Amino acid sequence: MFTLAEASAANSVRNILAGIQADTGAYFISSTLSNGNYGVDNFFTDFAINAAFVSVGFAASYLLKNLPPIPVPRGGMIVGGSIENFGQGFGILAGRTVKVSQKGLEIVETHLKRFGDHPPNTMMIERLRAAHKANRPISNADAVFYTHEVAEAGFMSRGMAYEEAHSAALAKYAVDQRSVYAPEVIQAHPDHFNNYWKSFWGLK
Repeated sequence: MFTLAEASAANSVRNILAGIQADTGAYFISSTLSNGNYGVDNFFTDFAINAAFVSVGFAASYLLKNLPPIPVPRGGMIVGGSIENFGQGFGILAGRTVKVSQKGLEIVETHLKRFGDHPPNTMMIERLRAAHKANRPISNADAVFYTHEVAEAGFMSRGMAYEEAHSAALAKYAVDQRSVYAPEVIQAHPDHFNNYWKSFWGLK
């Protein structure tokens, strides 16, 4: 006999297993890595990363639900304390470039609309649009923001709550959360970012 929690977890696992093969943008993003540095080995690595969330994702989900949450408004205003980080720097995107596609851009824009108007997000999207229009590969914060939002959208489409999807997206690419927004965006919107965020970029 399964408990309700176990049945719910099993159902979620089934949904995620089905979602792994769905086009949620994760493989699509990976396949746009430029400079010819994404091959069959990268595909299987990316597949393994997604599959890993099936086995360990629910442990993280349990912890996120049962540990006292730290309220962090989207955009990262933190007054004291810290937030969870699942990686360092630009994670697996360090030294790599990504090409922005029309489909990927639409996923990001549609996903972020659910959170309402947020100036830092708007500015980051404008940077992605400019890169797409110029057919210019992106890197660093732009690449992190782009891949993070696509991954987050995919996790939420599989039934994850925002907080869980956000953490899972950070873990997927092993990035520091502060790398999601470009230093120019942080400087342009000081009311949304405190010294914790500025310190990552060496800003004052």
